[in-house]
Amino acid sequence: MKIIDLRNIILVITVMMLCSAIVNAFQGPDNIYFGAVKLNDVPAPPGTAIELKRAATSETLATYSMKSNPEIGENYLLKVATDIPTDPSDVLPPGTVRYGDEIISLVNGEQAASMIIEDPLGFREVNLTSTVVSAVGVPTLSQWGVIMLILALLCQGIHTIRKQYPVHT
Repeated sequence: MKIIDLRNIILVITVMMLCSAIVNAFQGPDNIYFGAVKLNDVPAPPGTAIELKRAATSETLATYSMKSNPEIGENYLLKVATDIPTDPSDVLPPGTVRYGDEIISLVNGEQAASMIIEDPLGFREVNLTSTVVSAVGVPTLSQWGVIMLILALLCQGIHTIRKQYPVHT
C-alpha cells in the first residue's frame, strides 16, 4: 500500500514538472545587447550608467555601470527577457519585452540608440556614442583675464587721450 502512494506522489511531481516546463516554454530567449560605449569619442569612464528602457512606458529593463565587470572590459552587457504571450491581450510581466516592442538605450540618462525587438534576436552588438555638451556659464579664469586686459587698455587709452587733449572751460 505504501508503494502505491509513493508512485502516485512521483507521478504528481512529474506531471507538475512537465506543466512547469510547458509554461516556461512560452518565455522567449533572452535578448543580449553588448558593445562599446564612447563619450565624446573616448571610451566611457568607470561608473558611466547604461540603461535599456521600454519606449512606450519608460520602464527600466536593464542597467549596467561601465567597468563594473572586469571580464567585459571596455564594453557593456545587458540582458532583457522576452515574453511570448499565449494571448496578445495578456499583461506583460515587469522587466520583459515582446517582439515588436521599441526599446531605447541611455548613456548617463541621455538617449543613445533606439531599437525594435526582432524575432529571433539572441545576441546583438550595439555600440553607443554620446556627446557630452559642457554647460555655458560663468567665464573661466582665462576669459576673465582677457576681459580685465581689455578694460585696462580702454582705461589707459581714455587717460592718454584726455592728457593729449585737455578740456578747457
